[in-house]
Amino acid sequence: MTTKYYKYTSDSGTVGRTMHRGAGVASKTTVDPDAEVSTAPGAPLFEISESRRSFGLRPRHVELVRVNTDTGTIVGTRRVAVATIARFNAIAATDTFDIGGQTWRVRRKVAEEFGV
Repeated sequence: MTTKYYKYTSDSGTVGRTMHRGAGVASKTTVDPDAEVSTAPGAPLFEISESRRSFGLRPRHVELVRVNTDTGTIVGTRRVAVATIARFNAIAATDTFDIGGQTWRVRRKVAEEFGV
């Protein structure tokens, strides 16, 4: 399984990194194509949490969904951290991305926040 760490700049200017594994690497390179691979192994690691109870920085990200065109139901979701504010602002709610031969659309954009 491929694991890559990408440079992430927080809203306050703190530079850290986000981790993407397996299919997450393809998602990252599609949604955030200009993201830099992190070359600072000691930089803070910011993770996208599934829980609101997590502590620390939750990076800005987009939630992507794959929809069954016959039924209109969601059949898959992915969360992809977006490295810069400029790229985050450039992504529109109507954008779609082709990842692994499947079409994913933006369900929502989630701003950066601190879990306490």
